[in-house]
Amino acid sequence: MTLNDIENQLNKLNEEFDEIFEEVIPHISLDDMTLKEALQSQLPMQLRMESLSKKANYLCDNAEVMVDDAYGKAVKSEMSDNYRSVGIAEARLYANANTDYKHAKRIHIQVKRIRDEIKGCLDVIHSRKYTLHNLTSAIVSDSELKVL
Repeated sequence: MTLNDIENQLNKLNEEFDEIFEEVIPHISLDDMTLKEALQSQLPMQLRMESLSKKANYLCDNAEVMVDDAYGKAVKSEMSDNYRSVGIAEARLYANANTDYKHAKRIHIQVKRIRDEIKGCLDVIHSRKYTLHNLTSAIVSDSELKVL
């Protein structure tokens, strides 16, 4: 996988997240919704966000590998310069200024940002799931006391 591949997948992930986010937002709130509607919307919403989260984690891991690879190449390039003698500490400092390394680092930061946004939405959906579970339990326990 190259940095261009990661950038393309990041753009697709961003578009997919925006699309799913627009569909999910109206269903997050439980206001003016029956319990049945809320329970029916929970699983598809959670499934889509979980899938998106897996894609984001995969992309983030690959971006991290690309950052490490770019850093290693930059250090190696500085160390193998035949025109001057460079120590490892100095080569590492030069590697931090390498444009390929900086580009890979920027992409990794963007991927982490979208991953964190998706994780935040997923946390809200999980919170909604537990709220629905508690509501269902309360309704069921209340109905157990009814005489038929």
